[in-house]
Order: sequence, then structure tokens, then C-alpha cells
Amino acid sequence: MLTVVNFFRGYLEVEIVGRYPERFINICSQNNIVFWDLQKVETDKLRARVRVFEIERLRELARNALCEVRVLSKRGAPFFVWRFRKRYLFIAGFILFISVLYFFSLRIWDIEVIGNERVSEERILKNLRDIGISIGTPSSEIDSEFIENKMLLQIPELRWLAVNVRGSRAEVEVRERTEKVEVVDTRLPCNVVSSRAGIITKVVVLEGAAQVEKGDTVVEGQLLASGVVDTVVGMRLVHAMAKVEARTWYNFSAKIPVNISIKEYTGAETDKKSVILGGKRLNLYLDSSIPYEKCDKITERTQLSLPRGYVLPITWVSERYIEYESYEGQLDAEIAAEILRQCLRRRLEEEVSEGEIVRTDYYLGTDGIFYTMRLTAECLEDIAETVEIPLKNRTGG
Repeated sequence: MLTVVNFFRGYLEVEIVGRYPERFINICSQNNIVFWDLQKVETDKLRARVRVFEIERLRELARNALCEVRVLSKRGAPFFVWRFRKRYLFIAGFILFISVLYFFSLRIWDIEVIGNERVSEERILKNLRDIGISIGTPSSEIDSEFIENKMLLQIPELRWLAVNVRGSRAEVEVRERTEKVEVVDTRLPCNVVSSRAGIITKVVVLEGAAQVEKGDTVVEGQLLASGVVDTVVGMRLVHAMAKVEARTWYNFSAKIPVNISIKEYTGAETDKKSVILGGKRLNLYLDSSIPYEKCDKITERTQLSLPRGYVLPITWVSERYIEYESYEGQLDAEIAAEILRQCLRRRLEEEVSEGEIVRTDYYLGTDGIFYTMRLTAECLEDIAETVEIPLKNRTGG
């Protein structure tokens, strides 16, 4: 940012010649004269850059230090404009450009949402638009406290929100509410039943009466731990709790066609460029039709920006169209097997999200039309499921 400021202010590149130029630099520092890009050219010669209005003071200090200051070049916006002082249209255009650039720098041209996991970015941006915060909004109208209060009312899943403006970019940082922990009412009479069929490998009953033991084979819905407990004073209803691990089995199948459409690129490509100015698109090409009957489209967007987070309302869009031809062919059996294996594995992992997959066996077959793969899996998981005891069973009816 300092480089940009120095450019607009203008600066001089000077050469300092004398027996002790380093001593002269120390004198300048003591007198608060700013210089930068200091280079030692020879033993008695240094080069540096200084601000324009300090040159006379610099020469005065140089005479006292028995040194000489020579101006090598004048650089920056003022000297650049001075060269074109008789070209009024150019000067007017340059001033207009700087004015437009300054105007755009006071507005928000990019909004980034960070910290969200369950709440989608689209939902957050939509609610921001509803309260008047969107692309093009003046940065002076960003009231973080007001936005936070409104957004927390509109999106109950958020517990905290802050808007940080850096140049023309707004960074919306959010914190989501933690999911509520399910509270178990231990006063409610319940049984523990099997959620799947399997062979019991471990039984731990925390409350209630165990109905199975290690090595037993159970079916889905079978009673594992009863909430009806026989005590010395009679039957008592409790909230049964247990952890019951069992070996379980899963069988899945999936299929994919043998004959598929194969894509082959021809090597022909077409690029189309366009510019988005403040939300308005300007195409830099005449023919807006798709150049090929069959093609892939790859779009790249580059938003122009300045240092320190100043994003310009200018987005460069490059679209590449790559032609291809398609023809019917047969899918290789090994490729088909890998695709089906990954598909079945993902499905199994979704089903056994909290258990352990012990063994998997895959079987691939084909009827000439489809490749079919069957998966047989052995798993180890907790099959205990708590269910409320029906009212009629509590009363013995």
C-alpha cells in the first residue's frame, strides 16, 4: 500500500556522493527524512528514493556533511501527468479513471463466508441480501452490530456472526450452534431390543434384566434386555440400558451397463472472453452460439483486485470449449469392477457408520447387458435399540 501512496505522491531517485555517505544517511535519519530502496553503488556513492518535498532539506544537510545530492530521475503520478500537460483529453480521462477507481473502492465487491458447516453459504448470502447487504453495497453502510442482530434472528442455527470489511471485500465469519444433546428420560420404562439380526459377541447390561448372552443368535426386534425386573418386593419397571455387540451381515448388489458411450477429444478448441462490470456482463466475442455440437465447457473467473483487499468490480471470464466425439463401446471388466466396488463400499460404510467392517467379499458377474456385483460383508456393531414399553404391558393387560 505504501508503494501505491508514494507513486501518487511522486518521488525522486537520488544519488549521494561524498567521502562518508553513510554518515550523511545517519544525519538524515536523525532529522526524520524518509528514504527507501537504499543501494550502495560504490565506496563513496549511494542511491536512494526520497519524497519530492524533502529534496531542498536533503541538499542543505548534504552541504553540511560535505556530500552532494544529484537527482537521477523523477517518478510517480505527478511527473507522469506533467508530461501530458498539453493533452487535455488524456488528463481528463486519467482523472476520471482515478475518480471511478476511488468510487468503486468504497463499495463491497466480494463477500466471503467462513466458519459455516451445516448452514449453507447460499442461505447466509440470501439473508444478507434481504437486509440490504450485497455486491455493490457502500462499505460505510456496513453496521456489524445491526447485521449480527438481524441475521441471528433470521437464522436460528447461528449463535454468533461478525462482518469484517477489508478494503472492498467483506468477510462474514459465523459460529454455528452446537447440536442439542438428546436428553434421556430414565424414568420412562423401556426395553432394549435388537436393531438387526446377528450373533452376540458381548453383552453389557447397565439397567434391566438381560435376556441374551454371548454366542446367542438373535433376529431383528428380539428382546435383549427387559425393563421389567423381578425384585423381592415384586415386579418393577425400569429404563433398561445395555450395550450389545454382535456379528452382523450385509448383502448389497449394484450393476452397470456393459455397452457405454465413450468420449474422445478431437483436439479442436475455442476460447471466448468476457468481462463482468458491476454485475453486467460484456461479451468480447460476436458469435454467442456453442461452437461445437458436442463439447466440454471450462469456465475460469478472475476478479481483479488491488493490494490490501481492495477488490475491483471487474471479473475476467474465460470460457474454453473443447470438442469431442462419442461412440458406443464396451466397458472393461476391471474398470467396471472398480466402479461397482467403490459404490458398494460407500453404501456399506453409510449403513455401518458406527460399527466395524470385519470382512468384505465381492462377486462380479455379467449377462452380456449389465455387469453385476454382489457384496457380502461381515461387521461388528452395537445392535441395542431402546424402545418404550407399551402401556398395556406395564399394567399387565
